Amino acid sequence: MLYMVDALTTKRILQEPESGMGYQVLWVSRGRLEDAHDRKRYLVLNARYAIEIDPDCTMINMKRHGDDFNKLAEFERMLEEELGRVNRNLEIVEQATESESLDVDTDRYEELCEKLAARLEWRELSVSNSNQHIEIETHGSYPSFCRPIEIFIRYSAFRRDRRIRPNGSVMQGTYATTEWDSHIVPSGLAAVARYALPNPMPAIYCFRIAPSQGIPILVGTTSPAYSQAGGGVEVRFNQPTQAVSASWPVRIAER
Repeated sequence: MLYMVDALTTKRILQEPESGMGYQVLWVSRGRLEDAHDRKRYLVLNARYAIEIDPDCTMINMKRHGDDFNKLAEFERMLEEELGRVNRNLEIVEQATESESLDVDTDRYEELCEKLAARLEWRELSVSNSNQHIEIETHGSYPSFCRPIEIFIRYSAFRRDRRIRPNGSVMQGTYATTEWDSHIVPSGLAAVARYALPNPMPAIYCFRIAPSQGIPILVGTTSPAYSQAGGGVEVRFNQPTQAVSASWPVRIAER
């Protein structure tokens, strides 16, 4: 089942590291953390969309959740159309460059997101209660640091990636890949396979990230998962990057 994560919970989980590029596997407990019968497991995409998954499964059943992903893809299409319509009515022209804020209408986007979900009668997921615990499944490999003039690429199925702040900084715990590894990723579906993403929507939006030298990172290779081959280089930023380090996304081919 597909849920809209409420604003307070979104803010809370954005403080947690990702499980991989663009997603978090979230355990929610309403009692003691050790009580397995009191925990639910969710796949959270772009910090706002959640799909409840079987807590006993080691792999997300794509066939079972296919309708959820199709519903999400249609939701994103409708949301972008609605935002474009509102912006045109207000005579707003987005002119984002590497020296400007990534998005001038973030608040409007979030408001439209909530209104559209309400109109479509989506259920809401809230984990804002103090007696509700959150655990994030994540991983990493060997520690390293950003080198001088080093570039990273983040692939996303969402043009408005919530882990990229409006000022162009990247949140702590965010995953990306190296510029060299991106040279063999010709399309959004290729990115899904190479970085073993659980979201089958093509990751067609590429964010170019140029962090400051010395930012601590974890570097490794993506393991096979979610019926995807993996094998791509993955990097997790263990510290936020500076403002304007991430550029407005470039769109690549779907396949």
